[in-house]
Order: sequence, then C-alpha cells, then structure tokens
Amino acid sequence: GHYLRPQFAGALSSQQIILHGQAFTNLKGEIYSDAGRVTRANLSFKEGAGTFDFEGLLDYPNSFVAGKLVTQNADIKPLLALADYHPDVNGLLDGEVYLNRRGKGSGLEIKGEIKQGRIAGVPLQLAVVDLFMDRSIVRINKFVAAQGAGYLVAKGRAFVGGDVDMTIDGKALNAKMLSVLTGPETPMGGLMDFTAKISGEMRNPKVALDMFIDGGNYAGVGFDGFAAKVDIDTADRITVKEMSLTRDNFKTTLDGFIPFDVFKKVAERNNPNAQMNLHLHLNKAELGVFAANKYIDDIQGQISGDINFAGTLEQPTAYGQIKIDNATLRPATFKKPITGLNLSLVADGQNLILEDLSAKSGRGDLAVSGRIAMNGTTVQEYNLKGLARNFDLDSQYIKGVLNGSFSLKPHVTPRRTRPILTAVADLENISFNIPKIPEFGDTPPPDLSLDVQLNLG
Repeated sequence: GHYLRPQFAGALSSQQIILHGQAFTNLKGEIYSDAGRVTRANLSFKEGAGTFDFEGLLDYPNSFVAGKLVTQNADIKPLLALADYHPDVNGLLDGEVYLNRRGKGSGLEIKGEIKQGRIAGVPLQLAVVDLFMDRSIVRINKFVAAQGAGYLVAKGRAFVGGDVDMTIDGKALNAKMLSVLTGPETPMGGLMDFTAKISGEMRNPKVALDMFIDGGNYAGVGFDGFAAKVDIDTADRITVKEMSLTRDNFKTTLDGFIPFDVFKKVAERNNPNAQMNLHLHLNKAELGVFAANKYIDDIQGQISGDINFAGTLEQPTAYGQIKIDNATLRPATFKKPITGLNLSLVADGQNLILEDLSAKSGRGDLAVSGRIAMNGTTVQEYNLKGLARNFDLDSQYIKGVLNGSFSLKPHVTPRRTRPILTAVADLENISFNIPKIPEFGDTPPPDLSLDVQLNLG
C-alpha cells in the first residue's frame, strides 16, 4: 500500500500458547491491518478436544469492536479459570458468542448448550444458555438445565447501576450442588426444591429464598426434611422467617435476623450497636436423630428448650435452657444402655450453667455439674465437678463398677494457665482391655495438669 497508509496481511501459527495458566494449542489464522485503522482476524485454536473459531474486527477510528466466536466441545473449566474463577463445575460448551453483531453498542450475546455438565460432581444432562449483555443491561433470555428428573431454570434482567428482576427456580435437584457455594467440607444430600427472587437495585439487591430439601443428609447425618424461608437485604440484614429441620419426631426451628454489620469489622459498621437476634426452638424433639453414628448406637428420649442468640459474632450472648428428661443412651462400645439420662443446661448471657448432667447404670449413678464463663468466643473461666457411685461400666474396653469424683478448673501459675483435673477413683473392681496404645502422631497430647489418686486394690 501507500507509505502514508500501509497495509499488512499475514499468517499466524503456534503449537501452544499459555494464557493465564491455561494452554491453547494448534493456533492458526490470518490477520489484516489497514495502518492500524481497521484490523481483521480469522483465528482457530484448540483446548484439549475442544475447538474455537474466531472472526472479528477492530475499527480504531470508530472505536468499534465486533466478532464471532464458535465453540465445539469446549471445556468450560479452563474458560472460567481465565477469569480466575475455579468452581467445582464441568461441562462441554457448544455455542456461539457474538459481539456487536448488529452494529456499534449492540452488545454481547451468548447462545449454546452445555453437555456432560457436572456441578459438585452431580451430572447435568443438558443445559441451554441464551444471555445478552451490553453497557446498560444483563438479560437472561433462557437458562434451562436438566439434572435427573429435576431441572434448574433462570430468567430475568438487571440494569447496570439500576434495578434487577430475576428468578431462579430449581425442582428435584441433588442438594450436593450446594457445596459449590458452601464448599466441599459441608457435604449435603437429598432432593432440593427452591425459588430465589432477586429484586431491588444492583448495588444493594434483595433476595427472597424459599427452599425445601427432602430426605437429605448433612455431613453424613440424615434428616427427613429441611425447610427455609429467608429474605436477604444486602444493604441491611438477613431475615430468617422460618428454618426447620425434621427427622421422625424430631423438629428444631430457627427464626430471627442477622444484620450485615455484624460481619464487618467494628470500625467499619454503619450501626455500631448492630446485634443479631435469633431464636432456636426445640419442642420435645426425639433424640433418635443423633443415633446411628460411630459414637452412639442408640438413644431414646426427648430434648426440649428455647435459646435466644444475641450480640455480635465476636461478642455473642445466649439466653435460655435446654433439657433432656429420663433418656436412654447406648454408646457404640457399650454392651448395656445407660438409663435415666438427664440434662439441664442454662445459657445466661456469656455464662453456660450445667445444672445437671446425670445418668444411671446398673445399681449406680453418675452426676456432673458446673459453670463455664465466656469472654466473646473464648472460654474465660470454668469449674466442673462430677461424682460416680457404683456406676456400672460394661464395654469392650472397660468392665466393672466405678466409684470416684473429679473436678476440672483452671490451674494458674506464674508462667501460664491451663486446666487441672483433680480426681479420686476406685479401680479395684475394674478390668481393662486395651488392644493397643493410641498414637498421637503429629497432634500433641492435651496441655493438662493432673492431680489424680487411684485405688488399684
């Protein structure tokens, strides 16, 4: 071309390029530039078994960018990683991405299907996506995903700097998908139905969530149903209208609110006096929900009580009482059950008062009482006492009748403060079966002072 307006045309190729840690291979294409005024490119490349074809232009004088990207079997995981986003999500994308295909400012369109998808390891049969974005709006024209007999649907729009109106519905979905939000350390199971309505302004949206999980489990503990109705006002608070957990005849409910201020540092709070207000209700719930784990073979009885939680996360307070009356417990290693199990635990601000923890076994009994004082989330003071009188022990590790007493409280020295266990125990008629001495490994033994007197007969 003319020296005042040179033209450039060339071919590009590369066996591999690394972009933000992700490898793309077999790059091939052609590029044309009119003295930097208009640049056009046609490129193709691969990522794994996926293929990408791009055709686009950059018009400098008119500040205009346009293009089309076609994907086939493109793994979405490395694509999300380009944005430094690493959720437990997999799938292959067949689709088309258009940028300003109707002219300057006409926006970004994404249309396609996600095959072989997985969320937190839960397979999705097919997901159909149709999104539109420009400088003023994000619009979900269609998002439908099938998972087993269930589905996930999203639709709505949000104006940048303005209002938002979106709805997300799920039906009969595997609740394990929640671990994408909560993390793999909190596994959840069961079938989940939910509706989330998002409204208000983009900078401070409001979310109304209605959820139910049927026949689920959390961290391996099963339940019949979990229900939640929660309103989230991101400018103010989380309001728990109702949250309940049921299994057989066990039911616990929670309601109240948590201001978002309590999640902030004290100096950053809009309201320095913000406090949470949550109410936990146990109405003669059956204890059987706690059975069938590696520590408890069976437990029968009822637990009741009400606890009100207030304060902040760094200085929480609790008021109320929890009681168990005349329950029966069989620990996993015991051959006979422990009967007459009673508990009376009172929460009084930052004090926990163990009024009574008692049980019977054989012709004897065991009783524990005491107090624990908290300073924020740290134990500040404690004093526990216990007494065993002819308490019958019959397990695979220990057998006999226990008599004795103990106390646990802080042991203050000029160098440090640590617990001291003071005990007197009669082991004359007790036999032990210890298959092996336990190994502590890298975990140090408890930092505990002992003042123990044993009668070995």
